[in-house]
Amino acid sequence: MWITNICVSGRLETPAKLNLDAIATKNDVFFKDEQTPLELFLDCRGGRVKAVKIPPQTKPRPCFLVFSSGAFILVGIRSYEHIVQAIRVLKRELGKAGYKVKKTTWTIENVNVAGRLDGFDYKKALKSGRLKKYKNFPGLVFCYPNDSSMTMTIYHTGNYIIAGIRGASEKEVLRKARSVVLEFARALGYKAEEDKKSRNASDCNYRQHQ
Repeated sequence: MWITNICVSGRLETPAKLNLDAIATKNDVFFKDEQTPLELFLDCRGGRVKAVKIPPQTKPRPCFLVFSSGAFILVGIRSYEHIVQAIRVLKRELGKAGYKVKKTTWTIENVNVAGRLDGFDYKKALKSGRLKKYKNFPGLVFCYPNDSSMTMTIYHTGNYIIAGIRGASEKEVLRKARSVVLEFARALGYKAEEDKKSRNASDCNYRQHQ
């Protein structure tokens, strides 16, 4: 079980409204076209976050979307520690374009967690009636009863994605994700067991109750 995406929204307080085209002209690390807000792509490898010049055709990768109002969205980050680093990078690059950021506020809107369930039987799960199946969608959707904002989508392979998680730390996020997986197992009559070989205590094997 691991974090695959953290979505952050926030706002930059600057002396003047952001001129997105001018920023992209003054600092070519930013990308701007007629159909998108200002974009700043990031490289988070090696434990450090830095801005990178990147052609738009190579998306996706961690990225800021910045609006003229100062509002921004950060997507693609996989570590809480990288959020703070990424915002520092954004402020520094805006400074190079002539905009000094007085204050920054931000909040985590959503965290996605992925994993895999060994021994998952897709057909039996579908027949259980406990999961939702949408037309032309390959996965089954489980809504966590204790928090309807958290949903788990699982595929034939046993791979799953849990969306809608919020937490003050990565540990809390993974704890909530594990609760969703365990509730999913109970709903389908499965017993969840920790995978002792896994480095992540939240990875589980599943076997159906006899």
